[in-house]
Amino acid sequence: MTVNEVKELLKIYYDIPQMIDEEFATIRHCEEMKNTINLPHGQ
Repeated sequence: MTVNEVKELLKIYYDIPQMIDEEFATIRHCEEMKNTINLPHGQ
């Protein structure tokens, strides 16, 4: 990892927990949608 990459990560350091929470919320939403969609079964 380069010095510039580390600097960029440090700029968003305090935002990372919120970013992770948003990703988990997206995953939960996708899992809920998966359970509500009924696809026809192949024969």
